[in-house]
Amino acid sequence: MQQRQTLQDSALVGAADEGRKLEDVFINNLMMGGDERQQIISALQTCMDEDILNYEMNSYHLPQEVRIHSSVGLRDLVVDWVPMTGTNRHVERILVSFRDVTELNQLNRDQEKQTLMLGRLQQLLNADLRNLRSFFKRSLSLLDEQCRISKIEGIQAGEIRKLFIAIHTLKGESRSFGLRDISDACHRVEDVLEKARVATEHWHPDHLCQELIDLQQIATEYHELYQEKIGRLFSDSELIIDEATLRRWESQIKLLHKKQVDPSLVLGPILHDIYKLVHVELKTYQQKIQRWAKRIAIEANYAEPFIEFRSFLKYLSKDTVDLMDRCLVHCIQNALAHGFESSEERVRLGKPTHGSIILGFQKSLDRVLISIHDDGRGLNLRAIETIARERGLLRPGERITPALIETCLFTSGFSSAREVSKVAGRGVGLDAVKKFLLEADGHISLELGQESQDFCPFTLVLNLPGELFPDVESYEKMVA
Repeated sequence: MQQRQTLQDSALVGAADEGRKLEDVFINNLMMGGDERQQIISALQTCMDEDILNYEMNSYHLPQEVRIHSSVGLRDLVVDWVPMTGTNRHVERILVSFRDVTELNQLNRDQEKQTLMLGRLQQLLNADLRNLRSFFKRSLSLLDEQCRISKIEGIQAGEIRKLFIAIHTLKGESRSFGLRDISDACHRVEDVLEKARVATEHWHPDHLCQELIDLQQIATEYHELYQEKIGRLFSDSELIIDEATLRRWESQIKLLHKKQVDPSLVLGPILHDIYKLVHVELKTYQQKIQRWAKRIAIEANYAEPFIEFRSFLKYLSKDTVDLMDRCLVHCIQNALAHGFESSEERVRLGKPTHGSIILGFQKSLDRVLISIHDDGRGLNLRAIETIARERGLLRPGERITPALIETCLFTSGFSSAREVSKVAGRGVGLDAVKKFLLEADGHISLELGQESQDFCPFTLVLNLPGELFPDVESYEKMVA
């Protein structure tokens, strides 16, 4: 073999290398495994003094771009392999030329990193900025714990369901914020967990550990970008009081101090302001959920649904908002994936192009009931019945009952979707909602409507303790 180096202004090859074997000067210094290097050598040896056709059949073993150890460090090279033939079409020489593209590749990597960073920053700026802090706090804490467990103890089969719910919820929340790289990484973790759930003996814990580490790294990069570019705009307490409100308080307190006004006329408005600061107005929360629904719909290529709240409540506590966030993200995804017809079908049925999700709040003794209903086609009863039979939940000839439908929908791993999509098919959503509610001393139930052509409208009812909600009547008396 004969080699031709074209490495101008480079210390990769010097005059002292002339006459040395290509293996010693080049191949043995490549950053690749021993088997890959041997494939290159074998391919070159096989081609020499043979018909050019033999070279063409083996040339795929000859790399076009490589990374190499050199006296000036690691370098990226583009390699050209040019066979030279004689009159009999046999390969007599192979000329090898190199072009150093290290700086060019680094520039491309820097540009890709900059583009990635700007894209993520735009996603953060489009998100609910005040809620990002608590999202990162929850998600990074979860991922730190799960990565620690997977590295040291290993994820056991019995913990797969719990981790599945956590990751599926994180995926939904990140999608609702528009943080696409996090939601995509969550989806990859789910793929590994799905294999573990279906065939425990064939899954690879190390693969799960690596996917969790990758997810943690992506979430951390988003968080660092948030802290650097956005987080400094908000205080650690997440309680922001604008200057106009502070000046109004100051003025009112001065009047009270001078005894120039009735105390109730001063304290009422101040308490009203404080109440708005420490709680979340329901109108504001509805707007947030509408933005969530829009982002989830865009990510999953669905039409944006309209979110409607019907409530006697004016405010939600922040703990209740956190709980509802985790529940509603699954309910919205289920409505989009299972409930709503396509826009074309909705028009044919005389429905509005965009579906609606209605949340109703009502008191029931010391509890608050939240009903969630959408105007889609409802539950696919035949699909649920078929899957129930496949899983042995129904005997031959037995018809499905409302009680069994409820059991199926709230069972881990049960889904009427035959294919997994970005938002559905895992059989985790309602199982996760049930788990979150039980942890808050609540529960969930299913109310079925009138069946029509194998579909049945339904309403989910979330039953929660009344103490999770601000005492509206006491508040109104307090500020009156």
